[in-house]
Amino acid sequence: MNTKYFKNITTIEELKQQYKKLCFKYHPDRPNGSTEIMQQINAEYEHLCEILPYADTKKNTADKEDLKNFMEIINKIINLDDIEIDLVGEWIWLRGNTYKHKTYLKEVGFLWASKKKMWYYKPADYVKVHYKKNISYEEIKNKYGCKTVNKTQDKKKCITA
Repeated sequence: MNTKYFKNITTIEELKQQYKKLCFKYHPDRPNGSTEIMQQINAEYEHLCEILPYADTKKNTADKEDLKNFMEIINKIINLDDIEIDLVGEWIWLRGNTYKHKTYLKEVGFLWASKKKMWYYKPADYVKVHYKKNISYEEIKNKYGCKTVNKTQDKKKCITA
């Protein structure tokens, strides 16, 4: 690995630690920092994240287990009628006529967001973040990205994945 900023990195944890130090040192708001350097650091960091193996195999196993649970949840709701499914970050949001599926959605593990009038499913390891203002669903989608599940096309993919 030929990198300009990251030296002697063998694990993800070492990469994260060095990335934090580099950000502190070269952030554009710091005296020695610049946007160009931070862009180079970010590019190297992303590249190293892709090629470095997980140092902790337990974490790797946990990530695979989370993906398996996520797919199981999608398979449980993909056949519900009158519901639109949005994948926003690591969360699943449900829109549409959900009232008739209320009991089932609770059983599956969905929660009701009363201010947004929608159901959502969050990862088990989610840590709650407190905001001073209410964030709209549109703001959440813009921040984390959104993919709406096309139930007719994605149904076959979800069930076989």
